[in-house]
Amino acid sequence: MYRYLTYIKSLFTNKELAIELIKGSGGTFIINLTSAALIFFYQVFLARNLGAEEYGLYSYTSSFIYLLLILAVFGLDHTSVRFSAKYLADGSSNCYQGLFRFATWSVVITSALCFAVGLILNIWLNIDPDTLWIALISLPFAALMLTWQAFLRGSGHSVLAATPEGLVRPLSFWFCAFLFIYILGAQTTGDVWVGQTIGFGIAAIYAFYILVKKVPSLLKGETKPAFAKKEWFIISLSMLVFNICQAANGQIGTLFLGSIHEIENAGIFSAAIRLATLTAFGLVALNVVVAPLLSKFNATGSKDNLRQLILYAIVGGTGFALPISGVMLVFPEWCLNFFGAQFKSGATSLQVMAFAQLVNAIFGIFSVTALMTMRQVLVAMLVSISVLINILLNYTLIPHYGIDGAAIAYGTAIIFWNFSLFLFFIYRVSQRLKQAS
Repeated sequence: MYRYLTYIKSLFTNKELAIELIKGSGGTFIINLTSAALIFFYQVFLARNLGAEEYGLYSYTSSFIYLLLILAVFGLDHTSVRFSAKYLADGSSNCYQGLFRFATWSVVITSALCFAVGLILNIWLNIDPDTLWIALISLPFAALMLTWQAFLRGSGHSVLAATPEGLVRPLSFWFCAFLFIYILGAQTTGDVWVGQTIGFGIAAIYAFYILVKKVPSLLKGETKPAFAKKEWFIISLSMLVFNICQAANGQIGTLFLGSIHEIENAGIFSAAIRLATLTAFGLVALNVVVAPLLSKFNATGSKDNLRQLILYAIVGGTGFALPISGVMLVFPEWCLNFFGAQFKSGATSLQVMAFAQLVNAIFGIFSVTALMTMRQVLVAMLVSISVLINILLNYTLIPHYGIDGAAIAYGTAIIFWNFSLFLFFIYRVSQRLKQAS
């Protein structure tokens, strides 16, 4: 035990890295905090103006679209961060240009395919056709926004990378929602999705403009773009599995409640899960800066810096999560009351999911580390198992416990894959210490 404590203590000696992490994540944190507030109160605004039933329909549709968006991006967001940081570090600008073109055209094609898949799957989901058409149109804009801002992250512009999704998108959502609901008197889910589609389009255009401005050689380089399509595709496929499973864990409960239980409970569960995810907000802000640094340190063989970076991220994520989760665990009804009095019935669910997100905030850095250090297959496998656990528990518990059963299923899945990755890295560290002794 003493050896482990001594080893951990030695990792806190790199003050330069800590300062770099604080400076890099400071602006990102402010943007993400502002974004979280804008999106949270946007959801509150929709819930209060649409009502629990219509908001449940909105949440049901959003869950479906979000899952399709994960497919449309095809894992290229993580791949773009990882390889753009690597290519800029070793001066491979031609590979950077090739990756950009490959990623851009890939998400356009996959978005078109997902549009068709969405129409086919709606035969069973029974979402209003007009609403679904409008929501599906947002897919290419949202996918391009996520992909292009990933290139900004990998290029070292972490603060600017947070602005398309973090500021431009929610501000556009707010403007359109205010215009449609208060000025035009709209009160349906379809009207809300018209505004969100416009918001995604504006954010995508902005992301492309900033990327071209910051990396002018992106479109017109001195050398011919180089392509490693097979490598990018294989890596992206593993990233896609991770993205699908991670997103599915957050949406499965809503979909189960909307299809085999009451649609109103789907809206309440969606509101509770949106609150619970705020617990891991600090880690999300840190990951914007940490992910490209992990890829850089791994590519250059800086193992000590990599381990120190992981430890600093754990401390930072935990420090942010503890007070937020504490409020949700002690005052769950007060937190849910922001959405309206009818949402207070999800208090127990919020407590369960807030605890799960606290675990995610503490151990979540290990999944990012694995993805940036060529262990994406391990992550994909563990998260896939967690999805199966989530589905089985939802199917078993919801008929008996309703929304609380969905929360238990979600919490179990989140804790399983986070703690499993933590144990894997602990095992690797223990092996190195044994070899050193």
